[in-house]
Amino acid sequence: MAGADRLSALPDEVLRRVLYFAPAKEGASTAVLSRRWRSLWRTSGAVNLSSCFYHNYFSNSDASAISDAFFRGAAAALAAAHAGGPVRRFTLHMEAYSSYYITQVLTRERIQAVLSEPVVKHIEELRIGAAEIQTPDTYWRHTRLYGYDTAEMYKLSFGDLPSEALRVLHIVNCRHLEPPPSGVTFPRLAHLRLQGCIISLLGLQQVMDAAPQLATLHLESFSFPRYHLGGSDIGLSSSCYHLLCPTVNTLVLEDCNWAELKGGLELEAPKLQYFVYKGLAPHCHRLSLKPHACTNLVQVDLHLTVETYEPICIPFWKFLQNFNTTKVLKLKLDFTIDLIAVADEKGQDELLGNNLFFHLEHLELEGQYYELGCETGAVALANILHWCPVARNLHLKLKQMSRTSSYLSSTEVAQLDFDKSIDHFRLRKRSMISMSGDYYDYKKCDVSDVPILNKHSFSCLQSHLRRVSLKFWMEHKNCFGIKLVKFFADNAMVLEEMFIDDGSQKMCHHVNR
Repeated sequence: MAGADRLSALPDEVLRRVLYFAPAKEGASTAVLSRRWRSLWRTSGAVNLSSCFYHNYFSNSDASAISDAFFRGAAAALAAAHAGGPVRRFTLHMEAYSSYYITQVLTRERIQAVLSEPVVKHIEELRIGAAEIQTPDTYWRHTRLYGYDTAEMYKLSFGDLPSEALRVLHIVNCRHLEPPPSGVTFPRLAHLRLQGCIISLLGLQQVMDAAPQLATLHLESFSFPRYHLGGSDIGLSSSCYHLLCPTVNTLVLEDCNWAELKGGLELEAPKLQYFVYKGLAPHCHRLSLKPHACTNLVQVDLHLTVETYEPICIPFWKFLQNFNTTKVLKLKLDFTIDLIAVADEKGQDELLGNNLFFHLEHLELEGQYYELGCETGAVALANILHWCPVARNLHLKLKQMSRTSSYLSSTEVAQLDFDKSIDHFRLRKRSMISMSGDYYDYKKCDVSDVPILNKHSFSCLQSHLRRVSLKFWMEHKNCFGIKLVKFFADNAMVLEEMFIDDGSQKMCHHVNR
């Protein structure tokens, strides 16, 4: 039925769960829908406050008035929600065109006052954050003058937070984050996410020590200050620093800045099972896991990027040696796999050695390659196959990279695709596809071998590899992807299943197939 009210058919418990994640303004507005909805938002157990200031300029007195109104409204919303039942989730988020105005409105005293409300004492989920509305002008100003990533937002201490019942804590863009004072603990904290925050290494260790049940640690766009909040310098020493995470089983590190840790950072996480890393490939070797301290690893997801032409090969392989006990590895490389190829045997012995991945059963690799001179890409694949002697499942997603299109804008690349589509359409041959719909007989294709792969013998192909998935973009019938299909079909002795995807849904890749 076209006009059916399916939301009203849901039970109250489900509607409260939906309102649990809704901003306070939108949640309160549902009270006008009907008598049934009138009290639902107040009994959802959540207060999610979000405010955005679009004014480019206002005086200090205006900032004070705005701050008064914002936090007075926060206290009123908490009181109203508490009247309907216990409040379990509290979100405090602010956006403005300038970080300066955020510092004027989101003061530490105001934050302390709202977090000291009796209703907040038993909060289980807490999210506090601020963000600068990005415009070309603000991005240029912060990047040119003092760096957007270090623009001051607000100050906060773990000692200001409710600690008794807190399970989930998410802090965004706090550039002056202080550790908990001595004696303050978070006995139930299980999930901690610090996004765009700055805290000293010593302070982060104090947080780890104060959360005996912490299972998930998520650091995103995170950095250490050049100086500890206590005054000692961490940036001038060349020694390796150490962080102990005794209870963490899930660790996520995304786009973190390790530049000030000259000697690197060693993580000790004896219970770690799931590790996610996204960052620059040339700097990844600065991060390491303590040897023999991660024997429980189950899955590792690595997303490596590049910004300059710094060497990648040696940092890449050294970084991977940290995870040779994992069972599942997912690799996403935002560069050509040619850059990680180790061609000479001496280099293989130095970088790979005997530290093979004897527990790795599932491997996924996503990357790019150069069709011209794809021998180097084949070397990289040979390194990986040698490095995974017992792999059972292999997923490869490879995209041919043009040496010219890498220097073009997205609009210019799209124009090239369009031009290619038109050319294919105009030059199509009736022998390629008949009017009756019979497709070109690829059995007649002469697909060449990949000599670099064929001259090696790989343990996984002899007795372990059961499933292979190949995704590539077939520009012609003898491209690298097709060669890999032939290679695995001929050499995987116990192969049971092969999945092949040879297109990206672009018209130029499918017309006249």
